[in-house]
Amino acid sequence: MEELVLELPQELSGPNEALEDDLKKYLENTDGILRKVLDLDVSMINDRAVADDYEIDDIDIDGDEIQIDYRINYSIYNGCKDWNVVDDDDRSVNGVWRANTLRFVPVKHPERLAPNEEL
Repeated sequence: MEELVLELPQELSGPNEALEDDLKKYLENTDGILRKVLDLDVSMINDRAVADDYEIDDIDIDGDEIQIDYRINYSIYNGCKDWNVVDDDDRSVNGVWRANTLRFVPVKHPERLAPNEEL
């Protein structure tokens, strides 16, 4: 499976546990850089679920390994069932920090089967 590589600025060259807070600030303030790495699929919660946003909760660095804990904010609207749900889902992604890059293996979800294909 192909790795996804995120380039970091030189001042975040690591891995370095002392840079956890700086890395978190950088990733939060860099518009959408993590979107290609994070699992933002909420269809397994409900077919009508829509991911509205995400926020980084914590970053843990252990040697050259990195774990990013994040929360997806999602909503579900179904007028027929009188649903208007707003909730969140906690998730994490693991990768490797090498020099000034973060490397992740993207999450691959199996294709959803049509009802006639499930049997």
